[in-house]
Amino acid sequence: MSQVVIVRTGEAYDKAYVTMIREQVKEFTGQDLIVLGDRHQETTTHPLRNTWPGWWAKMELFAPWHKHLRPFFFIDLDTYILDDIQEMVEFDPGEDLWMLEDFNETGKGQSAIMIIPKEVDHI
Repeated sequence: MSQVVIVRTGEAYDKAYVTMIREQVKEFTGQDLIVLGDRHQETTTHPLRNTWPGWWAKMELFAPWHKHLRPFFFIDLDTYILDDIQEMVEFDPGEDLWMLEDFNETGKGQSAIMIIPKEVDHI
């Protein structure tokens, strides 16, 4: 089973967002949430090494120092889980990166939801 990971950086989304996602993940998968975040935030389970602003912090999902977490199911902090995600969390991506398809442009990826494989050197 893959783990579920979010990234929280800056002050745009407070602790309540993490609590909400954590409760939804527990409800639909029975597991806890991994939070990559700023060192000063009490919700952080794995600190970010860089201070990249906003969505740029997602780049650390691919960093070698987070390899021990992969493969994992990533979800943006501002996303609501309304139904069972177990199938997506258990999905084996093999060597491929899986991304949500952009709602406005067919065929383009959107990084709000990703399944990130163990090896990412080829991405």
